[in-house]
Amino acid sequence: MTVGIVTLCIGADYTRAMEPGFESKRNYAIKHGYTFVLGGEKYWLRDRPIPWSKIPFFIEQLEKFDWVWFSDADSLITNPDIRVEDLVAKYFDGKPTVDAVWWRDGCGNINSGQILARGKSPLVKKWLEETAKQEDLLYHGWWENAGMIRVWETDPVINAGIELRTDYRAINSYLFVKPEYESWQRGDFVLHFAGVYEPVTIYRYMKYITECCTKGINPDMKLLFSWFNSPPASLKDVI
Repeated sequence: MTVGIVTLCIGADYTRAMEPGFESKRNYAIKHGYTFVLGGEKYWLRDRPIPWSKIPFFIEQLEKFDWVWFSDADSLITNPDIRVEDLVAKYFDGKPTVDAVWWRDGCGNINSGQILARGKSPLVKKWLEETAKQEDLLYHGWWENAGMIRVWETDPVINAGIELRTDYRAINSYLFVKPEYESWQRGDFVLHFAGVYEPVTIYRYMKYITECCTKGINPDMKLLFSWFNSPPASLKDVI
């Protein structure tokens, strides 16, 4: 079984800031025999906001693997012992008509930041292709995520074959969540920094959380909250 971990990142400064997350994915892929694919400016659709460039990149990578994990650049693997095969067994065994799984997040929103899909799936390819056509949503605040939601909600065939889950901590944990949701805990598979808009702050969080995981300690949430509103001037200022 071939597994591709697929991430797009465009822009030199942003790419440097996301490097701790990429390193976690590279190491994870080596550990389990997967392939990590980091897409860059080759896929940049310059007539659209950058997040829409994920769509052609995802379509291309979908054809290359048995299973594809589409993962946003601002994501950090925090428990590399959890295997994609385990997730495939959990979400796809006995469900031959399910071709992909995505999740509601820790704020209750449908989130495209982590999607697990069958490779070479015509249904998933159609989902992505139809998403690209939602041009009235190009400047929606959720970008391609808004397009994916619309297509999923309005096409009954796609809706039936793409399962929406609510157990977000399985692959898409957040630090900052709504009161009724659970935030990231050590042992969770992936920490996604959606909603953190300063790249240097994401870098700082990634380095700190990686250190917490290595040392087996819980993060200081008060410190993390303070960092949210006071980003460092540059990566070299991150201690």
